[in-house]
Amino acid sequence: MKVFLFIVSFLTSISMYAQRYKITIKITETEIFCGGMQPTEEMLQDLRTPKPMLNTSFYLVNGIMNKKGIKVIKKLETNNKGIIKLNLSKGNYAILSESQVKEFIPKKNDEYHIWDNACLEKLWKTPLLILRVKKSFQTKANVHKPCSYSQDCLTYKGPLPS
Repeated sequence: MKVFLFIVSFLTSISMYAQRYKITIKITETEIFCGGMQPTEEMLQDLRTPKPMLNTSFYLVNGIMNKKGIKVIKKLETNNKGIIKLNLSKGNYAILSESQVKEFIPKKNDEYHIWDNACLEKLWKTPLLILRVKKSFQTKANVHKPCSYSQDCLTYKGPLPS
């Protein structure tokens, strides 16, 4: 009888540990006007409107921050609606972009570009999304595409597009 109770207790604890939760993530992207012929207000609004980020790779890792040598659990791909569906055990996870799974390499300054590498490294460590899994849920994230001359951590001193 004691063996039976031990087995039931053991199997119950395994099933609780292995419980998986459904996570649905919608990833969108937005842009801004970067130069050229002056767009209409409708065109500007279209750039600001989040659109599904289609067929794009992201990476799932354990923890809430990126770090050197972090192990990727799974490569993720948005579908044709910008959605990623996951089944995860309880825990903390982060979603990283393609550039974040590569080693951080400080940028070099040039005539037009002055980079704040401490700022760039902080951005590299910061995931697109943190998932604190305790139950099933839906969430979303937006990736904003800046102009080449107005990126985070950059002081640009060159000519602007006209």
